[in-house]
Amino acid sequence: MTGLEWSAIDFDKRIIKVKQQLIYDSKAKVKLYVSGTTKNGNDRDVKIPQRVIDLLAEYREYQQQEFKRNGWKKNINMVFTDYRADGLIPKHSLDDWFKSFCKRYGLRHLSPHSFRHFYATTLYNETEKPAMVAQQIGDKLSTVIKYYVHAEDDSMDIACETITGVIEGAMKNNGVTLGY
Repeated sequence: MTGLEWSAIDFDKRIIKVKQQLIYDSKAKVKLYVSGTTKNGNDRDVKIPQRVIDLLAEYREYQQQEFKRNGWKKNINMVFTDYRADGLIPKHSLDDWFKSFCKRYGLRHLSPHSFRHFYATTLYNETEKPAMVAQQIGDKLSTVIKYYVHAEDDSMDIACETITGVIEGAMKNNGVTLGY
């Protein structure tokens, strides 16, 4: 998602076109650049809920105001940005923010990659369509079957509801709301 550009979001159809990634090159002078392909070369369209579209619209407005307030003249189309890194967000920025968020609200920290597994497993458990899951996460069908199909029991549904309840409860108890 760190390679996501605003132009890849269709706000009317509620689709994110996943077509590129942010590359971290430790050997080159330029540490960050956007590659015109995804990690495995599989572009895909991901349908997203209206609530996420609304949050993205709010965030885009907030981001534009921040750019103006900080005098950032560079025209960058990236959703996740950092003016200190020439507009591209450094590799660990999102994880560092999420670690801080979890610590602040007493939540167990999960890596951003854990959310990918959660997403794929939940999709599979709800639809039992491995091909659709593979398309959504941009993986091969064999990879989905190897890593996600075995998690079929009802405990995943219980875990999903438990995690959601804990996060929403912690946010509510601490006065946190989604949005800007």
